[in-house]
Amino acid sequence: MNWRSLLVAVLVCLLTACGQPPQTPRQTAISLLSLPAADGFARAERPREFSFPRDHGRHSGYRTEWWYITGNLQAQDRRLGYQVTFFRFLLDPAEDAQLPWESDAIWLAQAAVSDPRSGQFLTSERLSRELTGLTGSATESLDVYATGWRLWQPAAGEPYELRINAAQFELQLTLQSEKPVVLQGEQGLSRKSAADPLNASYYYSQTRLVTHGNVQLGDQSLAVQGASWFDREWSTSALHARQAGWDWFALQLDNGCELMFYQLRLQDGSADRASAGVWVGQQGEVKRLSSAQVGLTPIRFWTSPDTGKRYPVAWQMQIADLGLRLQVSAVMPDQEWQGRFIYWEGAVDVTATDPAGRSLGGHGYLELTGY
Repeated sequence: MNWRSLLVAVLVCLLTACGQPPQTPRQTAISLLSLPAADGFARAERPREFSFPRDHGRHSGYRTEWWYITGNLQAQDRRLGYQVTFFRFLLDPAEDAQLPWESDAIWLAQAAVSDPRSGQFLTSERLSRELTGLTGSATESLDVYATGWRLWQPAAGEPYELRINAAQFELQLTLQSEKPVVLQGEQGLSRKSAADPLNASYYYSQTRLVTHGNVQLGDQSLAVQGASWFDREWSTSALHARQAGWDWFALQLDNGCELMFYQLRLQDGSADRASAGVWVGQQGEVKRLSSAQVGLTPIRFWTSPDTGKRYPVAWQMQIADLGLRLQVSAVMPDQEWQGRFIYWEGAVDVTATDPAGRSLGGHGYLELTGY
């Protein structure tokens, strides 16, 4: 089966839900990002010059692109986590949306709320074909929308607006970035495989966005405030076939610093040397982190009663170059996504010790795939 046949089969399966057991969509979540190169698609091959707000918009010709936001919110004495992702999958680069009504792209939008007080992990997703006015994105600015869900920036320099209306929850949030954009990897070129440098994406982050607004849970309307994280990636082949999955950390410490690290796991259980991350200081200064600089040890596991998958939901992390020791723990163990793709994604708490021996707190998000 060639790459196009596989991609079409996967996405048709998504559109129809396929009626298959959970193993099928769980496998294809990795397959979508490890498809081999194909003629006609644009590639992330070398560093590029980024321009904003243009690069918040769609990048035509790439096979996969996503807009991703996570955050930890406080409503008086109630803690909430949330995650929203808009995925765009392009079937044929020759039929990308150069003109209205000509797009050959499929969108998967996902949203979740973690509510530790009740122990509930609420999820919703929407799958649709790109269609002008209903599902799509702007090309020159941030504006992505999928059958009523929307993330947009009204004008350059203004805060972002997020609106999600799901059956069990609603999000109405305003997000204002406090720090400059962080270009991940080599000037925004993020290589995802030591075996093949062409397995790469263009990747940038906004690591701390002051967030406020409203969360609706059933008949409860909660005024919230907190901090969010915004990630953007686009690529054609990001992962290598030898890779089994990844562990991704996005952490915001109470001292105003942030840490991102992704560990790419190979089929034999070892970590790919391409695993990498970044430390962002209080004023936005950036320090790149290689796989050799970050020590990761899982210390607690949770087994899903629904899928039987065993996830590492607490970790110890050590970064000798920064003199940091951190412990990252899920705010509740059951934050397993059981939609068309199955993976673990959830809010975490952070405790850390700095070089002077002082204790630090923090919050963040953890994503675990391929288990």
